[in-house]
Amino acid sequence: MPTSALNQQLDSLRTRIDGAVHALHPWHTQFPDEIDAFAELLKDLESRRHKLSADARLSIGIMGQVKAGKSSFLNALLFQGKPVLPEAATPKTANLTKITWGPRPVLTVTFYTSEEWAQIEHAAASQGDGAEARVARELVAMAQANGIAIAATLKKGRHVVEADSIEDLIDRMNAYVGEDGQYTPLVQMTELTLPDDDLKGYEIVDTPGMNDPVPSRTDKTRQFMATCDVVMFLSRCSQFLDQSDMELLGRQLPTKGVRRMTLIAGQMDGAIIDDGFNRRSLAETERNIRNRLTARAEKEMGGIAARQNEELAAIYRGLQAPVFSSTYAHLFATWPEAAWRARGGMAAAYNAIEEIATDQWGTPPPSQDDWTRIANFAAIRDEYDAARRDKDALIDKARRNLVRDLQKRLDDCFAALRQAANEHTMDLESGDLEAARGQQQACEKAIANVASKLVGIFERTSDEARAACESMGKALRSEIRRYSKLDKRSGTETETRSRTISTSVWYKPWTWGDEKTVYDIVTHSYEYLATADAIERLGEFADNNTENLNAQFAAVVSTDKLRAELHKALLKSLDTSSKDFDPRLLQEVLPKALDKIKLPSLSFRLGDVRRSISSRFSSEARDDQMAALQEAVRESLADIAGRMLEEVNQKVDALCDALADTQRNLSATMTKALKLRLDRLEAALAEKEMEQQLVAKLIDTIEQLGDDRLGDAPTAKAA
Repeated sequence: MPTSALNQQLDSLRTRIDGAVHALHPWHTQFPDEIDAFAELLKDLESRRHKLSADARLSIGIMGQVKAGKSSFLNALLFQGKPVLPEAATPKTANLTKITWGPRPVLTVTFYTSEEWAQIEHAAASQGDGAEARVARELVAMAQANGIAIAATLKKGRHVVEADSIEDLIDRMNAYVGEDGQYTPLVQMTELTLPDDDLKGYEIVDTPGMNDPVPSRTDKTRQFMATCDVVMFLSRCSQFLDQSDMELLGRQLPTKGVRRMTLIAGQMDGAIIDDGFNRRSLAETERNIRNRLTARAEKEMGGIAARQNEELAAIYRGLQAPVFSSTYAHLFATWPEAAWRARGGMAAAYNAIEEIATDQWGTPPPSQDDWTRIANFAAIRDEYDAARRDKDALIDKARRNLVRDLQKRLDDCFAALRQAANEHTMDLESGDLEAARGQQQACEKAIANVASKLVGIFERTSDEARAACESMGKALRSEIRRYSKLDKRSGTETETRSRTISTSVWYKPWTWGDEKTVYDIVTHSYEYLATADAIERLGEFADNNTENLNAQFAAVVSTDKLRAELHKALLKSLDTSSKDFDPRLLQEVLPKALDKIKLPSLSFRLGDVRRSISSRFSSEARDDQMAALQEAVRESLADIAGRMLEEVNQKVDALCDALADTQRNLSATMTKALKLRLDRLEAALAEKEMEQQLVAKLIDTIEQLGDDRLGDAPTAKAA
């Protein structure tokens, strides 16, 4: 569609939506959510119009959770592994980064607004222990410790850093995006322009993740999602398609403008480390991981596809065959060994797989061909290049569908408001205050009856959490035994010994009494334990079990699962035989009550788990030191496991408290919502005639606005 024709249609649609926002404002008090949806639609229209201008760039988004490895993945895909984007981002330092073409390397930093920082300070001052409060406290403490003028920095709004080369820019970026950068805690998002011709016509966006605990950064991610064309979604193999992934894939993305998606099962190397101990070969390990995770993708993506229209369903069905990949493996295959050995995390992963190959599979470590296969970057590159080749077609499709999509959302807004107005009219026409009170009393009795029947779900969830906690403890103790075993190594050393010998010759009297010193070199063999092995064991134990415990805890603590069970049980328990009981009332208040359920998540603070060994032992432990090092490893592993289990126990206690609190307050929460509804109805009935006139006028306004369609809307729909 020509840009001029698109703009003409968008101008007409904007005028219509803007007119609806102003025309419906008098009813905002009665129907705030339904009318706010029109204003939100207006924002989306403007952002997507700007995105699809004449010189439109194709937006390729790298999405996933914090710590999904998105930055490392992008560095490998775009920059041969150079750390252009900060890697190992933590929840406190993550931010949305946009990469585009520019004539010279430039970093544009956007700071938080004063209002956003005030919200962060408010969260930091709260007594909460949730992720938002903890990260807020870390950001505030970091900003204060860095000694920067916070208010003055925030007032800048934006800051531009220019450089003569990419390497120079990387060095200067650390102050703004590095984990310990001076200005990092105040940075909300960054934009990187680079003189790379491959970026012309494209923008690559590294998102912080929808599990980002900072609300304003999550809002930035949501805004980007509204204009994103292509998504490469990273989900870690060790926590593949967990609750946070499914929240983003199933609830957020379908309503946006995404036209193509690729599901990447990332960090395959970590899954091999987790799974390889129980397998006979690398091939069997890979096959098991691929079969297991593909089956999960088929189930989960098939479920989402079943709820979408045909166009979106086709996108989600395409995700049933994930692309397996490993950034580490890609760098093992393409970098000199010295380069990746210099990175502690990569060296530890390589050593772990090498050890599994030797001890479990009885084979040499993976070859370069093995690493290339595990990395699977050829498939990743194919997906990326295909999106780039289809740029014009994707943008044209987005242009052709934009008016249709916005028109449908506008129709949905009118339909939702019309339904709410009609239901309010029915309440006014069919009921008087006494009847409404009677319905409320009947509903309250139903709530009290139903709430007592839901006790079993809360108790069962608590019991499952306790049992899972006990199981986690047993698994950790078993892991301690496995990780505490250090293999002896052999070494040699030489010793020089001296001795004196006579050099006199009997038939040469003048030599009698002469002597000389000779030196012998003696080689000894010895056994020792390498302190580096012990340090590596501690790191692996902490990293692998952090992931395992998170996965197990997430399987038990699922808000969506609990909400679905409660909703299903409640509907089964309703007694609709009473003539006074109106089940619609419970249908209104139940979702709001269930949305208040907030369950805890794990957050391990282990610090440097290796220091307990590195500070006490030299590089080799011999003789009596061997037993001392072995014992120190066991003690350190037990300490790490103890701190992990303490966190798990605390969060299980918090979970049970949250369930008990929800159980106690569910009736009160729903009853309060009913009372609020009755109060509104009472106020409306007190001015029944005037209220009826107002709602009738609203319905007339909706019909007029809804009928005022674009003259060329059918063309847009046909597109």
